[in-house]
Formats: sequence, structure tokens, C-alpha cells
Amino acid sequence: MGKSFGPAAALMSRLKYPQRFALITLVFLIPIALLLYSFLFEIGRQSDFSQKERDGLAYLRPLMELYKHTNQERLLGIAAAHGIATSGPELVANQAQIELDFEALMAADAKYGASLKTTDQATSLKSSWEVIKSNPADPARAEKLDKLAADTGNLMTLVGDTSNIILDLDLDTYYMQDMLLRLLPEARDRLVEAVVLGDRAITAKAVGPEERARISLAAGLLKSGASDTRNGANTAFNNNPIGNLRPQVETRLNAYLAAIDSFAATAEAELVRIPSGTDAPALTIGAETWLNAANRVLAANYDLWTGAVTPFDDLLSARINSFTQRRNITLGITSAVLLIVLYLWVGFYVVVRRTISTMERASKLMESGGKVQGSLWDGGLELSSNDELSRSAAASFSKIAAAANELNTTIDERTNELTEVAAVLAHHHDGIVIIDERGTVKVLNGAATQMLYTSFDVAVGRSLIDLTRDQKVQELLRAALLTPGQHQAIDLSINNRVVLMVAKFIQVTENQLTGLITMQDVTEVRRLQRVTQNNTMALAR
Repeated sequence: MGKSFGPAAALMSRLKYPQRFALITLVFLIPIALLLYSFLFEIGRQSDFSQKERDGLAYLRPLMELYKHTNQERLLGIAAAHGIATSGPELVANQAQIELDFEALMAADAKYGASLKTTDQATSLKSSWEVIKSNPADPARAEKLDKLAADTGNLMTLVGDTSNIILDLDLDTYYMQDMLLRLLPEARDRLVEAVVLGDRAITAKAVGPEERARISLAAGLLKSGASDTRNGANTAFNNNPIGNLRPQVETRLNAYLAAIDSFAATAEAELVRIPSGTDAPALTIGAETWLNAANRVLAANYDLWTGAVTPFDDLLSARINSFTQRRNITLGITSAVLLIVLYLWVGFYVVVRRTISTMERASKLMESGGKVQGSLWDGGLELSSNDELSRSAAASFSKIAAAANELNTTIDERTNELTEVAAVLAHHHDGIVIIDERGTVKVLNGAATQMLYTSFDVAVGRSLIDLTRDQKVQELLRAALLTPGQHQAIDLSINNRVVLMVAKFIQVTENQLTGLITMQDVTEVRRLQRVTQNNTMALAR
């Protein structure tokens, strides 16, 4: 314990109390600061994440207007082909609106294009529209408008990806983004596909089996998408903590679903269920009726999109405000706690100073021979603090002073004894090793280090078996452990020398045995014994 805390004690001993308090406070503040930084960084990251979603919504608004008017341009073209009187002025007005949509889109792209990585695709859309606009009589105009609408949808998907909108994990905002970025655009694409298929049948005044199947499939996909839209919206409504979605979206959603059902019913009744063959009746539905049904769906679709994007943006704004509020509360509480801690540190320092002052005065009084009586010192010196340190110090000073000399005397005596023992061990010719019950070396003298060909620092803490590299030592120690108080001896060969090793374990405490190992170089003795033995055997022959 002393060695472990020695550096800390040495550092603290060099510092004054204010410096100690400052150091301890700094050490505590470092992890707190790291945690606070991590928290604020995460709050900032989530806030930036949501703000980028809002940037994406801001970009999607003019893009959706362009998408809307591009699809209307396609349907108005179909109406114009049928000679519907209102289609001409509406085409002119719609094209002017597309120009305004591109102006708004390019302005949004100038603001958000770099972060959303949309500039190339937005510029390409603008170029495609210029080509379409420059040649109104182009036979491939319809296909180019379809491609423009598809490219607009692809740009919407890109915005959803790069603005983090599709990564939103809250249930309400997740299902809202799914409606805005996937379900409603898909429904518009399927609607245009169904309108084009129906228009071909109306133009031909007949519908074949293949066209009937394709129209039925398109209408079915519209209804399936509408069902997914309804289910997702209900999930968002039921998991909307601030409750802003249902009031603003539900009415528009119902109108959209009704328009889908009406369109699908018209397709089924007028185009899908009409008998085929030579005796099949001619189609009775007109192009204007068909296009009006489609326009109602398209208008409801856009109305739902615009009605849903605003509360979605409000949810993101509320989330950002929540992050900001959490950050401010955390900073406020942290600042208040730090001020309280500082106040308490100052109070603690004042108390310590009083205690130290009391101890200094008590020390001087001890030097003069004063003694403690109750809560007063002889001479009228009163305790300045009632804390544990002050009272314990006051009560212990006299005992410490009395015990100090006795303790120092005892220490000197024991030190002298240990010095004598160390001197004896150091000059003893036999090797002496003290081990624990596991055979780990605790102490050894110089003769033992020479016999084992090692050093004190290397040997202490290692197993005696490892030092001798002889398994007979393990058997010796095991036998000695089984017979505490009795000597067990073996001869070892260590570096071409014969060493007599005697082991004995002594019961130091009730649960502790200490081993005493003596080592004696008996190389010459054993040699003489062998010579004597050989001579004796020779004489006997």
C-alpha cells in the first residue's frame, strides 16, 4: 500500500491545501468534461442530422411542385390530343408554372445543392425541360415528359438519401417520410401509367385482354399503395407524441383514399369488366371523364403531400428544439453543480484550516507540557472545530507523544536485532534460503546466491525448484511439508558441484508455515567418501 501510494503521497506533500483541492477537482473534472463533451457532441450531431432533414424538405417543396406540373403537362397533352377545349390555355399556364418551379428549384439548389449533392441532376432536369419546351410538336414529347417526371422522382430519392430523411427512426417521422418519398410518388407514376393505358383504349374505342389486364394491374397497385399509405399514416398518428399529425393530415388522407377508390371503380366498371370479342359493346367512357377522374386523384395526391410535409417539418423542428433544451438544461445543471462543488470545497478548506490551526496550537501546548481535559486544553485553549479530525487529533496527541519514545525504542531494538541477523546470514558459509509453503523464495544469503548461480533480485519471488532446475527439490519440499519440524535432506548436483540441501518447515502461525533451507557444498566430502569406499572394497578383495 505504501509503495503504491508513495508517488501520490509525495506529490500531495509538496502542495498546499488549495493546490491539493485544485488538483483533485481537476482530476474529477477531466472525466466529467469528457462525458459532457460526448453528450454535447451527440446532441449536436442529432440536431445537425434533423436540421439536414429539414434542409431536404425545403428542397423537396419546389421539386414536388415541378413533379406535379410535369405530370399535369403529360395529362394535359392527352387532353389536347382529344380536343378538349380547356386544355390549350391550361397547357400555357402549366408551362409558365413549370418555369417558375425551375426558378424555385435552382434557388433551393444554390442554397442546399452542395450538401445534398443535387446540382448535377437539377441542372440536367433544367436542360431536359428546355429541350421539351423548344419543340412543342415533337412526336416523342410524351416519352420525354415521362422521362422528365421519372428523373424528377429520382432526384427526390437522392434528396431523401443525402438529407438523412430516409434514415429517420422515430415511428411518426419514419412513416411520414415513407409516404412523402415513396408511396405518394409511386402512386403518381402508377396513375399516369393507368391513364395512358386507358387513353389508348378510349382512343381505339375498344379494350383487348392484354390492355384490360394491365389497366386492372395498375388500378390494383394504386389501391394497394393507398392501403399502405393508410396503414403507415395510422401508425404515425398513433405514435405522434406532440399530436400534430392527425388534425392536419387525416382529412386530406381520407380525400385521397376516396379519390383512389373512385378512380379504381371507374377503371373497373368502364374498362376492365367490359366484355371482349366481336360482340363486345363499344366503350362509353369519354376521354374527359377519364382524365377528370385521374386529375381528382392527382390533385388529392398533391394536396396530401403538401398537407403532410408541413407537420413533418414541425416534428423535426420540435425535435431540434428538444435537443437544444436538453443541451441547455444539461449545461445549466452542470454549471450549478460545479458552483456548489466549488462553494463546498471552499467551506471544506476553511474547516481544514481551522483544524490545522487547532493542531498547531495543540502541538505547541504539548511542547509546553499541557494536557487534554474534556474539551479544553490546559491554559484555556478551546477546540476550534467539532469534526472528527480535530477531536481525534486532540484526543490522540497526548497518547502519540507518550507512545512515540517507546515505539522508537522498540524499533531501534528490533532494527539492531535484524541488523545482527543480517550480518550473520551474510557472512555464513552455508547457503540459507527462506521460502513460503509454495516454495517461493522470500530471502536468501550471499552463499546461497553463489551456490545457485543467481542474484538476490532474480531469486526473490521465484520458485526454488525453478532456480535449482531439479525435480528432486520438489520431492524434498513435499516431504518437508508433510513433516513440519523435521529435517529432510538430499544431495543435488548444481553446476558440477554436490550440494547438500536440508529442508525444514516451521509453524510460524496457526495457518502459516515457513521453510528454512540450508545448503552446504559437500563436493570434497563426497569425493573423499567415494575414495574411502573404493579403498575399502579393494582391501576386502
